[in-house]
Amino acid sequence: MTALAAHALLTVLWVVLSGSVSPLSWGSGFVLGLGILWLTRGVTGWHHYPSWPWRFVRFGVFYLQELWLAGLRIGHDVLTPTLLNKPAIVAMPLDARTPLEITVVANLISLTPGSLSLDVSPDRTTLFLHVMGVNAENLAAFVTELKSSVEAPALELLRGGRFP
Repeated sequence: MTALAAHALLTVLWVVLSGSVSPLSWGSGFVLGLGILWLTRGVTGWHHYPSWPWRFVRFGVFYLQELWLAGLRIGHDVLTPTLLNKPAIVAMPLDARTPLEITVVANLISLTPGSLSLDVSPDRTTLFLHVMGVNAENLAAFVTELKSSVEAPALELLRGGRFP
């Protein structure tokens, strides 16, 4: 039996045992099966099982954390009586090159509270964003933080590398 077949079997087994066919049950079975295969890799010899599921799960947890922090920042800006930060249109240089990479980065930024991807330059080197809560003096720091917190991990996931 291959590692992929064992993973599929463990996922289906979890769905059957949980008694629910919901997406949450499938997702938790997938993650649980992945964990079991990782814990038993010394016994089974499946050391080279594809690493993309782990990268995907790690990125999901990482992005949910970033999403939660961005929501807290926007909530703070809304509840603060004085308007210190103003909305702005920002040009962010892209390290993403392929259409898939650019689409994923633009969508992840749009899903983050307080930011919206507007357009990509014709040469696909710059992404234009509408952002809330950016201070004019900190514009370069904001772009650097956005690139390191969203673009770099997304590119590492898509390209098969490691991220924090």
